Amino acid sequence: MLFGKLLGYADNFELLQFVYDMNLWTTLGARRNLEAAPMRIMMKGSSFTPLYWHAVKCGLVDLVRQCGFPKIFWTMAPYEWSQPYHHFIRDEMTKTLNARLHLPAAETAHLVPLEKTMF
Repeated sequence: MLFGKLLGYADNFELLQFVYDMNLWTTLGARRNLEAAPMRIMMKGSSFTPLYWHAVKCGLVDLVRQCGFPKIFWTMAPYEWSQPYHHFIRDEMTKTLNARLHLPAAETAHLVPLEKTMF
């Protein structure tokens, strides 16, 4: 969907919201019909549930216990005006007449691999 043949397809908010809602309700309905365990346990892997964030918190506490407290924090703002863009983003910007920071899906896809490789 993000790198499809239609320009601007991934940046349509209504379409993005529709796909998210469809995915969420399909997941909820499928797990509700299983009735194998309580719903809160079956939805544990979804990022909007308290059990998911409890597991993330426990993982961070365990990491600090094993490695110690971090010595330095390095952050990178995703809405950085000076961030160099890949040619596919510049091409889509010129074809759809969008300015910087108005292609959130393409810009995020461009920045995320960059941040993951730096650590």
